[in-house]
Amino acid sequence: MKLIIKENIKESLFSLLENKFIEGRIHIIVGKNISFRIAQILFKGLGNINIIKAVDDRDFIKFATSNISKTDIVIGVGGGVIVDISKEISYQTKSVLVLVPTVISNDGLASGLVVLKSVNNGKSIYRKSADYIFIDLTIIENAPISFLKSSIGELFSKFSAYNDWVYSNKKDDVSEISHYIKKSFFLFDDEYFLNIENIINSLMYSAKAINLQKDSSPASGSEHLLYHALYNNGMLDNASHGIAVASISIFTLYLQNKLEQKHIEILQRIGIPIHFLQFNDISKTDLYFIFDYAKKYRKERDTILNFYSTSELIDKYSEFKVVLSNYKISI
Repeated sequence: MKLIIKENIKESLFSLLENKFIEGRIHIIVGKNISFRIAQILFKGLGNINIIKAVDDRDFIKFATSNISKTDIVIGVGGGVIVDISKEISYQTKSVLVLVPTVISNDGLASGLVVLKSVNNGKSIYRKSADYIFIDLTIIENAPISFLKSSIGELFSKFSAYNDWVYSNKKDDVSEISHYIKKSFFLFDDEYFLNIENIINSLMYSAKAINLQKDSSPASGSEHLLYHALYNNGMLDNASHGIAVASISIFTLYLQNKLEQKHIEILQRIGIPIHFLQFNDISKTDLYFIFDYAKKYRKERDTILNFYSTSELIDKYSEFKVVLSNYKISI
């Protein structure tokens, strides 16, 4: 995988396409609105292109793959869903994949994981990573700041996910996978998370760990299982995925006996609310359902949730609320 990060990538992108990929057609996968307009501007003047507005639908993927050969090139221009659709199409057609993100929101940009409702019922599945990634800082800087905040929250959740991965694999922390996850944590040293390129590099390290593992387990643990339990049952507000898993990680870090003051302080500095607190008045019946659902969502995934019975998790949540009251929380 080759990564290019710079302002105004058009010249570099055209150079690659015109000098290296001259035999096949160029298929540009976009969304309906913003990414479509960006693609029109970005690829203006380039011949032999086919711009396709994509949707997360099995019929669309079947149609798209039937018209693409392995000598063609697939270019995904957009956010998370478009990136994953592009990865799936490239995987099925064995074609070269180039990604041009319009937002930075998670490590899916550089990992081989695909998370689509039309593929594996929305559960992550490993396909392929991009051959080339072109990140135009001008485009990213003009995107809503909420996407960058979501990406920081996603990276924060790796604190919890990494603990689950070590627990599940019964391994020490000297593996190459561990090395890359820990490098992604550098983002939270001092004020490094305020820099876009630092965020991108941390996401790349996380993705490298996923690509070595060939699944999401080093970067997605109990916090993500609880997220799916809440989200799939309409029990979350409109917070982005990254912000939600960061908030939930405070609870799973407590379960892992790894919660520290620094974790609270990081979320405070980023401006991420502790969303899990909204469930202060939730009934024990609903809590039981949430924890039970999370434990069963990916039965093959061994996390700290499996260390406790569902009833014990309810008790731990009650303890968590008391412990959290001892921390200074401003939002």
